[in-house]
Amino acid sequence: MPEAKAQPAAPTSLSCRTRGRPDRNLASRYRTFWGDKDVDPASGVEPKDEEVTADYPRIGVELVSPEWFRRFEERPEDREANFKRVAWEARSAPASVSPTLSLEEDGVFQSELDASTLAGAQRSVVARVEDVVLGEPDPVVVEPGLADESRSSLIATDLKTDLVRLALPADDKSKVRLTLVAEDKYVNKGGGRDAGGLGERRERGRRLRGGAGVHRGR
Repeated sequence: MPEAKAQPAAPTSLSCRTRGRPDRNLASRYRTFWGDKDVDPASGVEPKDEEVTADYPRIGVELVSPEWFRRFEERPEDREANFKRVAWEARSAPASVSPTLSLEEDGVFQSELDASTLAGAQRSVVARVEDVVLGEPDPVVVEPGLADESRSSLIATDLKTDLVRLALPADDKSKVRLTLVAEDKYVNKGGGRDAGGLGERRERGRRLRGGAGVHRGR
């Protein structure tokens, strides 16, 4: 059976080695694939964005058995259909997969992984036929969602006194460190994409992308 190896096609495609009894009928190709997201046009997220985030945690999974597909293509019209069943299992809770069972005749099985909203978590899906594991692709990592302004803050710290400043004198001398603490609506730190917009709105056009920066009072 072939060794597991990454394919050049995007986004992620793996040829998986079957674990369990050797059976060429179970040799399979297993991959994750991206579908168009139902996104808010104002979010700045592209429908085809190839990233699993807390806001958009779903990704498709597909298992293909070339042998079962060949038999389907070559089956005489008068022969009864021979459906195969694949069971899906998400790793790990609270991630889930739907459907948990696929029943197909042509050897092409699909399901969808809901990776949940915990940023940094690694999620994957195991495919089985009875007690035989057909494969498991590389896990996907959940990225933080869009920064939520109500859960994010911009903090100005005086460089001389190390105290938080609520206002800056317009003397062109005072220096403060600006720190943007961004969280998404699921309380994941490091909320993406909109973090710079938060800093921009709160600092009169000065655009911040998160982290810390030095600003001179003017």
